[in-house]
This record gives sequence, structure tokens and C-alpha cells, in this order.
Amino acid sequence: MKRFIQAFVVVALSVGVAADEGMWTFDGFPRAEVAKKYGVQVTDQWLEHVQRSVVRLETGCTGSFVSPEGLILTNHHCVASCLADNSTAQRDLMADGFMAAAANDEIRCQGRRPPCS
Repeated sequence: MKRFIQAFVVVALSVGVAADEGMWTFDGFPRAEVAKKYGVQVTDQWLEHVQRSVVRLETGCTGSFVSPEGLILTNHHCVASCLADNSTAQRDLMADGFMAAAANDEIRCQGRRPPCS
């Protein structure tokens, strides 16, 4: 009975709830709604810049380019296999993490294609 009451309360409280955000494709971006609600004019040039700034990884994850040399920013779990491949018994990158002090200290993911030029 307690679960029924809890479920009823959740349903009753969520009746008037609606999300006003979401994911849009670049060709279906709701420009008018964004302009009206936030006062921002989203241009074709801005959408193209955003589209070219995003990368899809082999794992299905996405990331963002943060340098002209192809360095990307993504979530830890998205590069777990790369971290495991580059870890050793003395250096556990999964547990300890890694941050390169300079570009030549960066670690390349083994078996991954180099960035397109």
C-alpha cells in the first residue's frame, strides 16, 4: 500500500511538468524559440562552428576539439580502453589519471587513427 501511495504522489505531482529543452539536429535547430526565450540569434556560421568542433569517438562518445592540433576534451569513461592500453604495472592511468605538462608529453591512444589534416 505504501508503494501505491508513493507512486500516486509522484504521478500527481508530475502532471503539470514539461521539459523545454532537448537535443536538436543542426538542420532543425529552433532558432525562433531560442531567440524569443533567450534573446540570442543563432546563425548558420555559429552552428557550423559548433558542428565542426565536435568529434564522435569510436566508443560512441562525443568530445570537443580544444586545440588546432586535434586535442579533444571528453569524459573519462570514453577513453577507458585507451587509458588501460597505456597503463603499466607501475603506472595505472585509470586509477591515477594523467595530465601532460607539454604537448610532447601527451600519450597517443594505441591503434587509433591520427587526426585528419
